[in-house]
Amino acid sequence: MIVADIVRNELYATGLVPVEPFIWTGFTHRMELPDAWPATWGTTLLEATGRRRKVLQVTRDYLTKYIMVDSYNDCVAQEGSFYFDRLLHQIWIHVEHEYTPFCAVIDYGYGFGVTSESVEYIDDYEYLPLIVSAPDLEISADSIGASKPTGMTASLVLNSAEIVNEITGVEESPLDFLITESIFGNDVYLYSYDKVTLADIMRLYVDGLEFGLSEVTLNLEDRRWV
Repeated sequence: MIVADIVRNELYATGLVPVEPFIWTGFTHRMELPDAWPATWGTTLLEATGRRRKVLQVTRDYLTKYIMVDSYNDCVAQEGSFYFDRLLHQIWIHVEHEYTPFCAVIDYGYGFGVTSESVEYIDDYEYLPLIVSAPDLEISADSIGASKPTGMTASLVLNSAEIVNEITGVEESPLDFLITESIFGNDVYLYSYDKVTLADIMRLYVDGLEFGLSEVTLNLEDRRWV
């Protein structure tokens, strides 16, 4: 099946704090002390309730995207990078040395997961069955592997039909956030999934949205210079 992560932007729940020169950290969830904390001085903070988020993007001033690295040490070594610890829900950022979070807007992007078949939980992240049609991953991968800018364009069509919320009784769509949130220029990650692993990763950018009566089309573009 086809799986996609659509990046949504959010500010840090606890703000950003410095830990080393030019290294700042923040959390995707608010944190709270455990009940037993007074009796066990030094216990680490526990995560407050909230849905687990898959962080895929960190940006400065909504345009400059930082590079994702694999460890905290890699983040310290590379200016303009970030590292996400999915167990702690914590993000470390190495800001450019002429910026601080006090003079720039720095936010993170988390994946809103969708699939072409059924509801899936992949690495504890929820993926909803909303994909109507998606780019051909094999053809797209060949295009992206070219030795010059591809300028490839594609479309990701999603089902936006409203359903009745069993809790509130109100008709709503899981894609209602697209009406008020701006995801223009954000990343979309496409994968094939065989119920075990994600493969054939491809990253495109949202170049525009088209709203229909029951579908939303994300116009995608490959803007990378290879």
